[in-house]
Amino acid sequence: MPHASSKCISAGVRHGHGARGVRVRRLHTDNAPEFSESNAPMQEVLQRHQLLGAMTTSAPHNPQQNSSAERMWRTLLEPSIAKLIRAKLPASFWWYAMSDTVEVDALIPLKGTSVETPHSRFEGEKPDVTSTNDRSSRADGNWLAG
Repeated sequence: MPHASSKCISAGVRHGHGARGVRVRRLHTDNAPEFSESNAPMQEVLQRHQLLGAMTTSAPHNPQQNSSAERMWRTLLEPSIAKLIRAKLPASFWWYAMSDTVEVDALIPLKGTSVETPHSRFEGEKPDVTSTNDRSSRADGNWLAG
């Protein structure tokens, strides 16, 4: 059975190709063992998506080489932690808080444009924001319910 990380990579590549015809040409990882080309499940994913030899890595334990990815992770992680604290929820709810943060972040216009969002760029259509609300302002934790 494939490792969870290789399943996630495969799902992301499939979604990008299926949703918008986006072809992944290269994967860049932090050299973690689960993303290594020598890892059998990852090698299977790379072969299936014709990405063998298209993977680059940074030096281990050197986040400076992944500065944009590290910055994005921090941009998403800090508001997620704040939501958990504000709602007085345990850390086991981190995934819901992170999902909510990613959803909201995808609706914020990109730098240098007042109308294009990550969602509209990837999906090719304007996002439907009619169902969004300020979930994180509810101190009772009901923001998880949408």
